[in-house]
Amino acid sequence: MRIGTTLKKTLPFGAALLLAFSLHAKADPVPSDDTIDFADNGEAKINGTLFQDGMAEKPTDVYAEVVKVVQGPEDSTVLYLRPVEARKNGAGGKVEKFSVNAEPRPFVPEADWKMFDAEGEVTDDPRFALRVIMPYPLDVERALFEVRWNECDGPVTGNYTGLPCNRNRGLSDDYMAYLKANYLGCVNAGLKAAGFQPATSVHIQHDGTLADERHNRGSLHAAGRAIDVMIVTTSGPDGKHSFDFTKTNTDRRLSRSCKPAGTANCNYFEAFRACWHKLQVARRCPGRQSGPIGTIGWEDRKHIAHHLHTSYPFCPNNKGYFITETNESTK
Repeated sequence: MRIGTTLKKTLPFGAALLLAFSLHAKADPVPSDDTIDFADNGEAKINGTLFQDGMAEKPTDVYAEVVKVVQGPEDSTVLYLRPVEARKNGAGGKVEKFSVNAEPRPFVPEADWKMFDAEGEVTDDPRFALRVIMPYPLDVERALFEVRWNECDGPVTGNYTGLPCNRNRGLSDDYMAYLKANYLGCVNAGLKAAGFQPATSVHIQHDGTLADERHNRGSLHAAGRAIDVMIVTTSGPDGKHSFDFTKTNTDRRLSRSCKPAGTANCNYFEAFRACWHKLQVARRCPGRQSGPIGTIGWEDRKHIAHHLHTSYPFCPNNKGYFITETNESTK
C-alpha cells in the first residue's frame, strides 16, 4: 500500500499506469494447472476431473463377412470373419472408406457389434450371422486421422535432434489431442519427483515421430502415434530444467530401471513413465510384461540410452486388422 501511495503522489497518472503495467509484465509465469492424480482403483483425474479419453479412437467401422461359425468353449459361438472394408464419417458428411487387409480370424461377438442374417435383417444370434459390422478397428497401418504438429509454438513444442522446429510435422489427431491434454501433467509428475516446480511449457528434442527405415509397418510410428523422446526441457517459475534420456544406462546393459539411480534424470523419467503407464491403464489398455504401457525404455536393448519411445496405443480393443489405403470418399 505504501508503494502504491508514493507512486500516485510523485508520478503522473499515465506514467504510474505504464510502470504498473511493466511490473505486471515481468511477473513470473503462472505454473500449469495440468495435474494428474490416480486412485487406488486405477481411475485418473486430470485437474480434478475424472479422466475421459474422449479423443480416443474415431468411430470407424469394419465391415466383415462371416466365413464360418463354430461352437466355442462354454457354449459360446465363434465367428470367423473376413474384413471387407472400413468406413468412418469424415468432414462435410462424407463417408471415408478404407481398404482392409487381414486373413479370416476367429472372434466372439461383442455387444456393440451389428450382425445381419441372410435376409439382411439384424440378428442377435451369431449362428445366423452372414455379415458383421465391428466398431473401432485397431493396428492401423497408416495415419488415418493425420494432423500437423506445429513444433514451434504452444505448451508442447519440439524439434528433431539437430534440426530446427518444424511447423508441419505429421501426427495422428488422436495423439495430438492426447499430448495437449495430458503430456504436461505427466511432465509435472516427473518434475515433482526431481524436486522442481510445475512447468508452464515443455520442449521435446526427439528422434522422429513417423515411420522410417528403423520401424516396421506394425509400429505405432506408422500411424503417427509415437514420439522418440531424447531430451526434455521444461520452463516454469523456477527456470528451465533439462532431462536427457541419452545419459541413462550408458553401459548398454539390459536393465528394467534407470541408472544411475537417484539422479534428476532418473527421477524425472521414472515418474514420467509411471504417470504415462497409469493413464494407459485408465484407458483400459491391456498390460504387457516387458514394462510400462506406452513407453519403451530401459528394458529394451534398442532404446537403452538412446530415446524414450512414448506412444499412444490403440485401446481398449485389439481386433488385429490392418487398414492400408483410402478409397474414394462417398456421400
